[in-house]
Amino acid sequence: MKFRESNPRKQIMPNGTKKELVVGDCVVRAIVHATDKGYKEVFKELTEHALNHPSCLPINFPEVYEDYLYDLGFTKHKPKKNSKGKTYSVKDFPTSEGKRYIVLTRSHLTSIVDGEHLDAWNCGTYRANSYYQI
Repeated sequence: MKFRESNPRKQIMPNGTKKELVVGDCVVRAIVHATDKGYKEVFKELTEHALNHPSCLPINFPEVYEDYLYDLGFTKHKPKKNSKGKTYSVKDFPTSEGKRYIVLTRSHLTSIVDGEHLDAWNCGTYRANSYYQI
């Protein structure tokens, strides 16, 4: 699978440092890539979702972003496994043409759109755990 560096946060922070552009917002970036919504729009909607959540959790908590993804029409799936029963790495994640995925790794969310891995940095060697598909 081809990796393409893409960071929608640059649109609102054009002079940001590399660290400022990739830290702490993987949830927003993955959703932006998978939905074609704008960065500010996703951030605002996730924040509103968090404020309406019973425990007011930050936007990067699964309880918040999962509810938001469900509202957008995504469904959650168990990890895909190869013939040896092992989970795939992100770079080897099997995709279908025209499909959009948000993949959860151990500590990161990333997106795969039309067979292309999109993120601010290449996490292709990470194990692809559960994933969301629209």
